[in-house]
Amino acid sequence: MAIDKIQSESINLADNFAFTGTVTGAGGLVPMFSASGSADQTITHNTYVLAAFDTETFDNGGNYTNTSGNYKFTVPENAKYLINSRLTLDGNEANRIWYCDVKIYKNGSAVAGGLSNQETGYQRTCPITVNTILDLSTNDYIQIYGRCRSTASVDVAIRHNTGQSHFSIFKILGV
Repeated sequence: MAIDKIQSESINLADNFAFTGTVTGAGGLVPMFSASGSADQTITHNTYVLAAFDTETFDNGGNYTNTSGNYKFTVPENAKYLINSRLTLDGNEANRIWYCDVKIYKNGSAVAGGLSNQETGYQRTCPITVNTILDLSTNDYIQIYGRCRSTASVDVAIRHNTGQSHFSIFKILGV
């Protein structure tokens, strides 16, 4: 017997149902992921470096590549996405003026970023959080880059091993 109309009074929506046909409009897995790094990463003074987020917390749909040289989220479907990253850049040396920035890259080009200046006595870290919402298309890819320069011209580190840096993306709306 086919059901052609269901009234909410006659069905318990908390029950489980087995369907033999096609169910539409029920939604599915929402593309999203979150990753962090497993070890601190040295970056050369005043040079943008791809952040090595090699440890996935979750990856709903398998769209994040966490291998060396990639570290990117590949967009599975056209939609608006919330992109979030935090990098903690550490100059390993006190009493310097640090200028640090983080960039969100789409298909190899910077599209958003944040900047931090640390000029206080013994403050040696630059924690920077960057958030943006972008309209993305299937096969676009997103990566995070960081850079830091100082009055001492020394190399710096992205602090991964203490959980101070992360990268995540969530689909928020279909286009």
